[in-house]
Amino acid sequence: MGITTTGGEQQLETSSNTQTTNWQHLVMTWSSGQVVRFYINGLEDTPTGTDPATTGTITGVTSLIVGKGGKDENANEGWDGLIDDVRIYDYPLSDREVLYLATDGAPTLHIPIVSDADLYDLEAPGNQWINFKDYALMADQYLEIMLWP
Repeated sequence: MGITTTGGEQQLETSSNTQTTNWQHLVMTWSSGQVVRFYINGLEDTPTGTDPATTGTITGVTSLIVGKGGKDENANEGWDGLIDDVRIYDYPLSDREVLYLATDGAPTLHIPIVSDADLYDLEAPGNQWINFKDYALMADQYLEIMLWP
């Protein structure tokens, strides 16, 4: 993502392995003289690349492009998916405001933790944690590998 102002251009590339075919809540914030900040599902992303902060204004904007990045050079390149509920605010959202929007105002944020112990993955989204189903699969695999000829 990026922004072009009267003072120059600032672009940001997300951290590795953040692209998915699952639904995601994405937010970009920027204020003149600050770096572009990017949030995925309420948490600030640590980009693999970013340009220095850019001053200037964005008055006189002639285009807003959603779903196409700086590396998408051809007309048929860009986002291959669905986009909904695009919002533009006249101020940069705070971390708390982004989190509130990402969770739809819920009091907690579920952050999945990748673990070898999380073997059973058919739980509903938001309920995926290490539980007895994982233990049952682990015990079953142990019995098959260790005790049977």
